[in-house]
This record gives sequence, C-alpha cells and structure tokens, in this order.
Amino acid sequence: MTDQSNKWVPSGQSNEVGQRKQVRLLIIGDEAVEEGGSYYGQLKECAELCRHLFDITCNVAASGESGMKLIQGWEPTVVLLEAHLSDISSLDILRCGNENSIPVVVTSHYRSHEIEETFTQGGAAAYLPKTDDPDDFEQILHKIVNVASEAKITH
Repeated sequence: MTDQSNKWVPSGQSNEVGQRKQVRLLIIGDEAVEEGGSYYGQLKECAELCRHLFDITCNVAASGESGMKLIQGWEPTVVLLEAHLSDISSLDILRCGNENSIPVVVTSHYRSHEIEETFTQGGAAAYLPKTDDPDDFEQILHKIVNVASEAKITH
C-alpha cells in the first residue's frame, strides 16, 4: 500500500485520494464559440487536458445575453467574463453573477489598471489579463479553480 498523504494536490482541490474539485466554468465572450484558435477555445482545450488535476465542465456563451441566461439556468461555479462585449455591458453580467452568488473572473487583452479597478470595485473576484502564451493556460485554470473554491468557503 502506498502512502498517499504526501500526494501533491493543487490549491483549491480536495486532499481526498481520487477526489478532484468539480468546477462548472461558464466562459462569456464574443469569440467564445470559436474553437481552437481563440483564447477561449485554447482555454477550453487546456481544461480538457487538465482533467487529471480537476474536473472542469465548460459551457460557452458568445454573447452577454446568452451568458446571463446560462448564469441563471446552468448555475456555473465560476464565470470567466470578457471585459468588452458587443451586445451588453459586462458590468451588467458581473452584477448578475454577484446577485446569484457566483464569482466572476474578468479578462481582457488590454492590460489596464483602470479596467481592473472598475471590475474589482464592481465585485469581480479577480482580473486576469489575457495571454498569448499557451503555457500560461494551466496557471490561469488553477487561478479560476481557486476563485471557485474560495467562493464556496465564503458563501
């Protein structure tokens, strides 16, 4: 019998052998349904590849309106929200997430302290600038899982 007590488990995950943190990730962004080539497509693919670390079920919404419906109907554990949507204000979606006790992580290609401050003051759980480096996606997923785990503890 092997000793499992020293097995490394990423932050936000259970120490129970064979148990992984279950996360329902809703991705909302204008380019969210583009598979592979888009930022969100690459993030979704990374989530599939990291299933040995955590159990992430992804759902995507290519508009703010459909994202709001999924927040209420699909009941995600955490939302990854594009800061700039073409159909409705991302701040409206952030408020919807907050009203439903769902942590929202905001992301943008623009590295702006003003954007980060606006969303964190509006109740965002975190702000993660987008990256073009595919090697960063696993670290981003860890942060998203941690946000979801911390929300469960505080709510």
